[in-house]
Amino acid sequence: MFATLTTERLSLRPFTESDLALLDQLHADPEVYRYLGDGRPRTTAFHQGWLARTLQGHAEGIGQRVVERDGRAIGRCGLSRYWRSGDRDGAALTTTPPAQPEAWSSFLEMGWTFERAAWGQGLASEAAAAVLAAFVAHTDEPVFAMIHVDNSRSIRVAERLGWSAQQRATLGDRPTVLYGPPSK
Repeated sequence: MFATLTTERLSLRPFTESDLALLDQLHADPEVYRYLGDGRPRTTAFHQGWLARTLQGHAEGIGQRVVERDGRAIGRCGLSRYWRSGDRDGAALTTTPPAQPEAWSSFLEMGWTFERAAWGQGLASEAAAAVLAAFVAHTDEPVFAMIHVDNSRSIRVAERLGWSAQQRATLGDRPTVLYGPPSK
């Protein structure tokens, strides 16, 4: 079961099909989506596909969650499946299973996105720590945060989690760094 998680200030509940408008609203701010994916505005059609993948992830025991504070949605945080073309710098990253899967490896991506009013309060770190505590101890899969090289706020969140840069990669044509926990 994909249960709701709680922290001192937050509630992290599973997404539902009725959260489509929330995604449209969250990603309407250019500063919020600036470092996500290709950096372009996201459409409702994009969000429908994203939501379908997230709900599928819930069935696997992973997936994104709606982050609420005082009963109001302020962001999203959780795990999504991605693939990388290798473990050396310069690897390509993708959200869809590659045509030749033997040349790629899957990993869980720890991601977070919050409305601007929630920035700078430690909420992303708090939400990410809750997700990691609930799931990462129960998996042997690699977990990384894919962060655009210029996204200093998300880099700080990863560093507060105790993570460091592990690999330079590209998502489409965007320079990305995979941040991860210390090697076991």
